[in-house]
Amino acid sequence: MTPKNALVLDDNFIFRQFLIEILEEKQFKVAAYADPVQYLDCLNKDGSLSFNFDVILTDNQMPYMTGLEFLEKIDTLNCRCPKQRQAIISGEWQAEDLERAQQLGCHIFHKTCSIDQIHGWLDEVSGQDP
Repeated sequence: MTPKNALVLDDNFIFRQFLIEILEEKQFKVAAYADPVQYLDCLNKDGSLSFNFDVILTDNQMPYMTGLEFLEKIDTLNCRCPKQRQAIISGEWQAEDLERAQQLGCHIFHKTCSIDQIHGWLDEVSGQDP
């Protein structure tokens, strides 16, 4: 079986580790970064990095670039991760940001979401064809 790959972006170390543990429980190989700019910088410097992820989980409120801005940007960079396998997490949703997230077609989580909610979403999207 081909390993599943996940990208996690969250500036909160504890929550980032929480997401990594959940994904690893589901047998994902996880690439995790403190912010989207850090990941994009690594992507540009290292030709081996790509957007070949089965799922992407990103916080929204981060320094330098929001999760929404990141998900919008990857549309222009040949991201192969389908929209339904992208999720954005935030503890504070402004109406405008929530609407943008819904328009992007990604899954929306509210912090603090439960392990069961994330497991349920992962189970749901793992059964979908890319």
